[in-house]
Amino acid sequence: MPITTVLSAVPLPPTNVAASEVTSDSVTLKWTSRNGEDVQSYIIQYKLTYSSDEYSSIAGVMTTQYRVSRIEANTAYEFRIVAVNDAGQSQPSLLLHINTSKGRLIRLAECKVLTLYISC
Repeated sequence: MPITTVLSAVPLPPTNVAASEVTSDSVTLKWTSRNGEDVQSYIIQYKLTYSSDEYSSIAGVMTTQYRVSRIEANTAYEFRIVAVNDAGQSQPSLLLHINTSKGRLIRLAECKVLTLYISC
């Protein structure tokens, strides 16, 4: 009997990352999977905007919507999403920047921003 090997590919990064609700201490994120049934879970990564710190991670997210709570009021954060399957992790999604103080949403077209100054 021949042995059959099925190779999985690393998933594609999620797209259309957006915030559906922003409060002073939480944000509800939504995104689109480009992988169908091939994704087992997602990792939400976030940190303070302009920080050189490592990303904090929320692993094992099973849906394409999640409420991140217990974040600081009056603070700017950046979020990104990673898809996970048996073959590994996708590249991160594009960055989403959120300011919890005003609930204002900034969507970036590029994920490699070195310096950004926005005045509203």
